[in-house]
Amino acid sequence: MDVTQYAELFQAEAGEYMQVLNQCLLNLEKDQGDREELQEAFRVVHSLKGMAGTMGYQHVTDIAHGLENFMEDFKTFERSPSAGVIDLLFEAVDLLQDSLEHPEESTEEDRRKWDDLLQRMKKTRVSEDTEFIEEDSGSINEENEFNLGAMDQEIVRQAREKGKQPCRVGVTLKKDVMMKAVRVYMIFKELEECGGIISTVPSQQELEDEKFEQFFQVLLVPEKHDISVINEKVTQITDVENVEVHPWNDQDSSENDPVESEAEPEAETEKEVKHPKDKKDMVQEDSSAQGKTPAPSSPSEESGQVTRAADKMVRVETQKLDDLVNLVGEMVVARTRISEIGHGFNEDLDSTIDQLKRSITNLQGTAMELRMVPIEQVFGRFPRMVRDLCREKGKKVELHISGQETELDRSIINRLSDPLVHLLRNSFDHGIEAPDERIKKGKKQEGSIYLKACHEGNQVVLTVEDDGKGIDPQRIGELALEKGVITKDELNQLSKDDLVSLIFFSGFSTSAEITDVSGRGVGMDAVRNSIEALHGSIEVYSEIDVMTRFEMRLPLTLAIITTLLVKSSGQLYAIPVEVIHENVYLDRKDIKSIRGNPVVNLRGEVIPLHVLSALLGFDSGELPEDECNVVIVEAANRKAGFIVDDLVGQQEIMIKSLGSLLKGLKGIAGATVLGDGSVTLIIDVAGLLSEGRDYIEQNSVGG
Repeated sequence: MDVTQYAELFQAEAGEYMQVLNQCLLNLEKDQGDREELQEAFRVVHSLKGMAGTMGYQHVTDIAHGLENFMEDFKTFERSPSAGVIDLLFEAVDLLQDSLEHPEESTEEDRRKWDDLLQRMKKTRVSEDTEFIEEDSGSINEENEFNLGAMDQEIVRQAREKGKQPCRVGVTLKKDVMMKAVRVYMIFKELEECGGIISTVPSQQELEDEKFEQFFQVLLVPEKHDISVINEKVTQITDVENVEVHPWNDQDSSENDPVESEAEPEAETEKEVKHPKDKKDMVQEDSSAQGKTPAPSSPSEESGQVTRAADKMVRVETQKLDDLVNLVGEMVVARTRISEIGHGFNEDLDSTIDQLKRSITNLQGTAMELRMVPIEQVFGRFPRMVRDLCREKGKKVELHISGQETELDRSIINRLSDPLVHLLRNSFDHGIEAPDERIKKGKKQEGSIYLKACHEGNQVVLTVEDDGKGIDPQRIGELALEKGVITKDELNQLSKDDLVSLIFFSGFSTSAEITDVSGRGVGMDAVRNSIEALHGSIEVYSEIDVMTRFEMRLPLTLAIITTLLVKSSGQLYAIPVEVIHENVYLDRKDIKSIRGNPVVNLRGEVIPLHVLSALLGFDSGELPEDECNVVIVEAANRKAGFIVDDLVGQQEIMIKSLGSLLKGLKGIAGATVLGDGSVTLIIDVAGLLSEGRDYIEQNSVGG
């Protein structure tokens, strides 16, 4: 079997397992006696070992196997791992993560590191004279009973009424078989072709976790084949030593037939209430608990299905989702055009168009939801990062995460990791003080960093906040003056908030020394550029010796956005509504001039004005002689007004790339095709305001 086609799927699942494993170890470090976390970590490593073995990734398999053995000692002997042991576990997890970078091959250096760690792990293994607490191995034999519930018994009864004979399939695997769970899966696939699986002994979860010896049983309702054929199909599977197929008898079940108990329904109900855990091993209950589809009431409907495998979740290639969204985007454009052309001809056509619009709108919503993933995929890696920084720098910091279930477009999620890493590292290095310094200030020895996410309207707000020393505006101003970022006059005119925002300038850093965490002056400007590239904005708030908070606002998706269409010098442009503060109508007399540049005093706030087409370089930018439409926009912590000829209206558009030749064009975020086939440029407001930053700042200050 060619497993290379499953390489991407392996990497996706392995990444999820590693995130869970790191979180388990972090929780175990806080509570070393937490047996559940240890058991969960063991299960993850065991599953990862099986996956790597199936793929033929020997080095990954070896590391996972060694880590599994190391954890088995503590799981078996009921001993809590010490701090030193947990450090070894983290070190092994790091090597396991490294091995996943290139799982198909390993270097001599990789093997040397693992051998060295393996020897250190062996030295810390629990002593052989420790009393061994042997747990129930879960081994079974033919005498074990199935534990059927009312629904499964009803399926058996209906199968018999239709002339079908349920059977019990007992399978014995060869001794020392590798990856028993894989063999079980292959056997189940063969049995699916024969009929419907009702239950198993031991339970599905125990089979997946390989908590059995060589023997297990399956209760099957045959659909296509007789007993001899079932025996033959299972026997031909590799590593199957013996197969026995026997007709099902009611005595094989620990429950009574539901028909016989109908006369005493209250007694049956009482029994279920008193013993709710009697059904914990039922495949049906397992499926429901794990979000799987329950078995149908009829065995004919059950044909070819296994209740444990009716999963609600499927994995889809991201390219297919992108293609789907592109097609939906084309339909959105066509919807607008059809509405413009067909509306008003007759009532029937109007009704059909309205129905089409609703259907496309619903389809658009569903397509966008398919691209939405929880931000937990990004947040989950940061607790480990903060833990390692604490050990390295000698600080005590607790990371508090909330809102990790908040969903964002996959394309945005994939680009959030780097800016968030910069912000968290800066909070750790610049914000949180050393423990002795915090005590002198009357603070707790342990600092706190808060990472939050939440929805606000059609945006997602991400917050990184720390309870450290804050940002001193005066110190920022002095450094900015020293580095030539601002002049002496500008320093005297800038407000406290403006001074704090100077940390986003390229090359600006408040760190006295360069470390591997921060201080190179390439962090905060990179964060701002990354967020603005996602059509978002970032703001910073700070109070000396109290807190520093970075607040980012991002759109839910980058694929289809709502824009305001405007005309300027005869050309049509699209401005994303997320950056529009308001639209105003001004008389020529309302427009003033500061240093030869037009501004408007809007409710006490001086806002610089630009003719949009001139700002883009398409004309000279002469102001209108009488009235004018002004779109007030806000991005990159700056506000400005775009003078346009006309406001056409709001419209949902699909962003199209300009291509490699026009990539990086200032002030243009992309293009879109409207319903009439015309191409319209999408304005990059943050880019435009950044391009004219000096001029805008002068006018803002001058007001």
